[in-house]
Amino acid sequence: MSSDALTSLDKLPQVLTDKLGRLRRRVTLWFTVDGLIRVIGVAFALIALDLLIDWFFRMDRAQRGIMLVIMIGVLLWVAWRHLVRPLKAKLTDEALCLEMEKHGEYSEELISALEFSHTDWSKQPNVAPGLVKESIAKGLAVSEELSLDGVLRHGRFVTNLCFLAVLLLGSVVLGVACVKTNTMSTWLNRNVLLGNAAWPQDYYFDVANAEGQTLRIPRGDDYQLTAVVREGYRYLPESAKVEFRSGAGRRLELMDRADDGKSFGHQMISVTEPLEFRLSTKKIKSEWYRIALQQRPEINSIRLMTKPPEYTGTAIQELPPGEGPYYVLKGSSLGLKGVADKPLAKANIVSGETKWLLQIRENAFAGEVAADELASGSYTVELEDLEGLDTREPLRFKLRLKDDETPQIKARLHGVRGMVVARARLPFKATLSDDFSLEEVKLSWQWREDTSEANETTGEHTPAGAANELGKPAMELDEAFDIESLDIPVGSRLSLRFQASDNDLVSGPKVGKSTELIVRVVSEAEMRDDLLRREKAQRELLAGIVDTQDLLLTECQGLLAETRSVGDLTSEQRSQVVRSQKQQKLLVKNILPIVERLRGMILEIGNNKLEEKDGVLQERLRERIIEPLDDLTRNELALASEYLERVRRSKEIEERKVLFTAAVTNQQSALKQLRAILVHMVKNESYQQAVNLLYEIQKSQQDLRTRTDTEKAKLLENILEPKQPKP
Repeated sequence: MSSDALTSLDKLPQVLTDKLGRLRRRVTLWFTVDGLIRVIGVAFALIALDLLIDWFFRMDRAQRGIMLVIMIGVLLWVAWRHLVRPLKAKLTDEALCLEMEKHGEYSEELISALEFSHTDWSKQPNVAPGLVKESIAKGLAVSEELSLDGVLRHGRFVTNLCFLAVLLLGSVVLGVACVKTNTMSTWLNRNVLLGNAAWPQDYYFDVANAEGQTLRIPRGDDYQLTAVVREGYRYLPESAKVEFRSGAGRRLELMDRADDGKSFGHQMISVTEPLEFRLSTKKIKSEWYRIALQQRPEINSIRLMTKPPEYTGTAIQELPPGEGPYYVLKGSSLGLKGVADKPLAKANIVSGETKWLLQIRENAFAGEVAADELASGSYTVELEDLEGLDTREPLRFKLRLKDDETPQIKARLHGVRGMVVARARLPFKATLSDDFSLEEVKLSWQWREDTSEANETTGEHTPAGAANELGKPAMELDEAFDIESLDIPVGSRLSLRFQASDNDLVSGPKVGKSTELIVRVVSEAEMRDDLLRREKAQRELLAGIVDTQDLLLTECQGLLAETRSVGDLTSEQRSQVVRSQKQQKLLVKNILPIVERLRGMILEIGNNKLEEKDGVLQERLRERIIEPLDDLTRNELALASEYLERVRRSKEIEERKVLFTAAVTNQQSALKQLRAILVHMVKNESYQQAVNLLYEIQKSQQDLRTRTDTEKAKLLENILEPKQPKP
C-alpha cells in the first residue's frame, strides 16, 4: 500500500478525538463539581467550628486573626487538593481510550487505532500497510458503537450536582444571614472583618473613658478602672473580674461592685507599662482592651519675672524658681516664659478663681499678669497638651505684695543731755535712708509747759543739709537746731522728731519718722547744778580709782622688796604679778569713761551757751582734769601695766628689778597726779556751789519782780475798769 493510502486514514482519529473531547469535558465538569462540594463543605465546617470556638471562648482580635488565616489556609489547601490540581492535571487520549475500552469490554481496538493513527508510517517501509489500515478501521467501528454514558457514573454525578446546588443555596442563605441575623453578622464582623462586635449576651460591659478598645492612661498615674453594665441588660452580674496581660504574664483581679450593682471598679496603682485587659464574669468575657500610656506635659524650663513700678527706676527682676514665697512691691507686674517637653494646647496661670491665659507656640508658653490684677496669694502654672493631659505636678509659687518700706531714720542728739536751757543749740546726727528716693525731710518740734493746760506749740524746721541730698536714697545730717528763737519757757518739755517722705506713687507717699527726742528746758541755775552734780559723781569715781591705785602701789612695793634678791619667782608671786598687771590695766579702762563724760560736759556747756567758747569752766575741765587724765592713761598708767607684764615674763634678777622699779615709779607718779586732779575737783566744787547760789538768788529776785509786776497790773486793772451796774 502506498504512503498516500496510509495518510488518508487520518479521518479516523478525528472522529475518535471528538468523542474523547466530549469525555474530557465531562471529566472536567465532574472534577469541578466534586471540588466545589469539598471546598464549600469544608468552608461550612470551618465557619461552624470558628463560630463555636469564638462563641464559647471569646477569642481576641489576634486569636481571631490567627483562626482566619488558618481557615483561609485550609480552604486554599482543599481547593488546591480537590479542585485546582485535578483540573490542572492533563488527561491523555490514550488514558481516555483505555477507560472507554474498559467500560465497553473491548480488546484494545481503540487504543491500537489511536496509536496507529498518530504514527507516520511513511518513514517505516517495513510495516504492512494493510494490517495498519485494518486496525484503524476496527477502531473506527468500535468508536461509532461506543457510548460515553457508560464511562462515567451518571447517577453519582447527578447526586453531586444536586448536593452542590444545595451547598450553593446554603452559601446564599449564609450570606443573607450574615447581613440579616445578629449572630452571623457578629461572626462576620469579628472573624472575617476582625471587628469589635460582641456576641449577643445577657449583658454588656462598657469601659469608662475607653475609645473603642483603647483606654488611654497617663504614665505613672493611679487610675480607677470602671466598667458599667450597658442598659438593656437581662440581669446584673453578681461579680466581675479583670484580667491583665503583659510581657510579664497574666493576672486576674476581683473588681469592686458598686451599690447599684451596675458598675464595677478596680484601682490600678502607678501604671508604668502597656497592658491589655478584659472583663469577665461566669457567663461572658469581654474583648481585650489595650491600655495606651500617655506622657503628661512637664516644664523643661521657666522664667518668672517681675517689673517694679515706674517710680522705683529699677529694671525687670528675675525670680529664682522654687525659692518662693516671692515678695514684690505693690504696683509690680508678673511675667512668665517657659518651655514644655511637648506641644501644648493651652496654658494658664491660676490664682483662686482668677485665670490668665498664656500665649502658646508649640512647646513654648508666655504671658503676663498686669499690675492692677496682681494680688497676694498662691499661683499655679497649668499646662495641657494636645491630648488633653495636664501636668502631674504643676508649678506652684506664692506671691506676697509688699508696701514700699517707709523711710528709715536714726537720729540722736549729741553734746546735750535731757536738760537744756532756753537759748541752747541742739546738735544732732541723723541717718536717713529709703529703698528708692527721699523726697522731703523735715525736723518737727513741739513744746508744752509742764504746769500749763495750753495746747502744744508745734512747728517744722528743714535741715539745711537735706536740700542738696533730696532725690537720693540716703543722706547723713550733722547739724544743730537753735531753739532760742522758739521762746520756750522754763519748765517746758521739748520734743524733736525727724520725718521723711519717699516717692511711692502706688500706695504712698510713705512717711518715716524717727524716735522722739525729748529734752526738758530748765533755767541756767538748774543746768549748772546738774553739771556740778555730775562732776561730783565723776570725782567720787575718780576718788575710788585713786584708792585702788594707792593699794596697788603698796602691793607692788611689797612684792618688789620680797623678790629683790630672789632668782625665780614662785608660782604665787608670779600670780600676784599677773593680778597686779590686770588691775593696773583695768584702772586705765575705768578712767576712760570718766574722761568721755567730762568731755561731754564741755560740749553741753558750749551748746547751752553757759559761757563763751573756751570759757573758764570749759578751760578748767579741759586743762586741769581731762587732759591730765588722758595723759595718765597713755603714759604713766599704761607704762606701769606694760612693765608689770614684762616682769612676769622676765627670768633674770637684775632685769626684773629694773622693770619692777620702773613699774613702781610710774605708779607713784600716776598716783601723785591723780591726787592733784582730785584736790582740784574738790576745791572747785565749793566755787561752783557759790556761783550756783548766786544764780539762784538772781532767779528768786527775778521771780519776785515778775510776780510784783503781775499783781500791780491786776490792781490797776480793777481800779481803772468801771463797775457794772447791778440789774
